[in-house]
Amino acid sequence: MSTLDILRRLVAERMELPVESVGATTLPRDDLHLGPITVGRIATETARLLGRPLPATTNLATVTLGELAGIIDGLPVTGPWAPTALGGHLERALETILGGTRAVAVEPDPVDAVGPAGRRAQTDLAASRALGRPVRVRHRPDGKPEIDGASVSASHCAGLTLVVVTGTGRLGCDLETVVERDRLTWAGLLGRDQLPVRDLLTVEAGESESTAGTRVWCALECLRKTGSTTQALTLDRVEQNGWAVLSAGDARIATWVTTVNDVPDPVVVAVLSGEE
Repeated sequence: MSTLDILRRLVAERMELPVESVGATTLPRDDLHLGPITVGRIATETARLLGRPLPATTNLATVTLGELAGIIDGLPVTGPWAPTALGGHLERALETILGGTRAVAVEPDPVDAVGPAGRRAQTDLAASRALGRPVRVRHRPDGKPEIDGASVSASHCAGLTLVVVTGTGRLGCDLETVVERDRLTWAGLLGRDQLPVRDLLTVEAGESESTAGTRVWCALECLRKTGSTTQALTLDRVEQNGWAVLSAGDARIATWVTTVNDVPDPVVVAVLSGEE
């Protein structure tokens, strides 16, 4: 869901109007007679859902909703995110980091979404949100999800379900919380050959060993989900916006660390893109 979509929905709810009647050119003050305090609250709620702090300002009621969306999109991303807004941000960011297009959704899991049946129901829900239509995901005997006409990958962690869908190419995704572990434990999880990659990422990204280790772990999980026989990761690049890209053969794995509402620990999101 884009920033403009969130604004349209909140304004429509406030005015008890159909969402279709509120658009990018709508002027909250002139067209809907909303006061600056109400517009400010709607803008603040939208920014909060997107993990962006909104500074105090006095002229929000004089701009269109499209212009207001642009103001919010220009704010720095700090988190925590509302899960449903996080999916839209990931979708847009991955276009820049990896190229191509893919649909992404993040859904909060209800307390009763436990066991294989609960996880699969959440996968169906997230895939449906990502594609904007009802989707029933099939699962192979090894648990790999499948849908007709596209590649799909899913991950479940920290009470969240992540689903990524793309039309062509290899695809894998993973979601993990950052947990502090000692070097010996990380060596067991990643394999000793991956510790130099973790250590380089720690330096290049300026983050803790456990955060960098979780990035590498997620990348390895993405490779496993695509059936890759190699685990020889290299660090491709670290972006200024917090993304770090790892490579293995022709596969590139984009990783990002953020925070999510009601999840106490930071989470790492990883998405793999590669040729068939």
